[in-house]
Amino acid sequence: MLLPADRKCPTSYRRCLSVALALAALLIIPGPAGFGSRANQAEAAPGSPYRYAGIEFYGSSQLSNTELSRYLGLKPGASLESTARAVDSLKRKLEARHLYPQLQLVQVPPGGVYVVVDISDSVTDAGLPTRRLKNPRHVPVTSEKPFILMDKLDQRLEKLSDEGRPWSETLREGIKFYTDEPANVIVEDIVKQVPDMVQELLSVVASDPDPNRRRRAVELLHWAGSTPNVCLALVPAIDDADSGVRAAVARYMFPRFEMLPDDFPFDQLVEAYGRMLARPSHQDRTKSLYCLLALSSQRPELTHSIKVFSEERVKKLSEVSIIPTVRGPAGELMTKFMSAPEPAPRAPEPEPAQGSGFF
Repeated sequence: MLLPADRKCPTSYRRCLSVALALAALLIIPGPAGFGSRANQAEAAPGSPYRYAGIEFYGSSQLSNTELSRYLGLKPGASLESTARAVDSLKRKLEARHLYPQLQLVQVPPGGVYVVVDISDSVTDAGLPTRRLKNPRHVPVTSEKPFILMDKLDQRLEKLSDEGRPWSETLREGIKFYTDEPANVIVEDIVKQVPDMVQELLSVVASDPDPNRRRRAVELLHWAGSTPNVCLALVPAIDDADSGVRAAVARYMFPRFEMLPDDFPFDQLVEAYGRMLARPSHQDRTKSLYCLLALSSQRPELTHSIKVFSEERVKKLSEVSIIPTVRGPAGELMTKFMSAPEPAPRAPEPEPAQGSGFF
């Protein structure tokens, strides 16, 4: 099972969205199994069925949801192009008030488009810790060829999406493959090199100051093997300062939780994804929710810890979110919290025997 996908718009729409939107954060709802496979079934640009379905706002006390909706000026059913133009206008209006939002369009099949607005509020935002780079410097690698091959792979998948040809991902012994055979030919070339570069790529993730290079190094690890060791090394990066790196780590870990051994430090995952859940972006919220839900489902003994660390935030999202990719997993987690058994009490420490010791 793979994390719900980032849904990219076809090229013609991407031109009108680029001024205001982080397109890598367009997500699709999971499949019937609960988490779904990553799929990109992009619609053809002309006559897109996607229509504006609502706005979701988190953050500044200087604005209300009603005021934000008035700024956006959209009615339900507006086209994707109209929504993109309205979001661009909204961004300019907010910046004129010295508010600097993170804006995302979220597409939910079969045809809903939601505008998500996050604005940090210095009054109420206590801030969340991010990790420091281990040894900040440009980290060279033995060969840049895997990065070049990954660019070629991205171009192939983008071409399929722009042509409206569906594709999906699958894992084979921890290695990512696709339903498209030309894409798999490129994957086979990547697999010939990446396993020998694992430590170099992990060093890039740990130390390189370029967030784009850190993110791409994480993405290459999909073809590295050594899943438990790689997951362990990536735990600190769940708290990376860059949301794109955090998202890449979540996409790597999510389908591989079942491959982790019993002695893996799952408590660190629970806390890190709990912090990610509180970060101000839709991408952080939805990916952390699905990761926490997967951990709770696969390892029920973690449910109580997840509840202790994240229940307040999960409850709020289950009640206020109008987006299925947030409301759905949040509601499932709340159901699990209600039936989560209390952890067994720790046995008391034995009393020292009378007369023991040196005296």
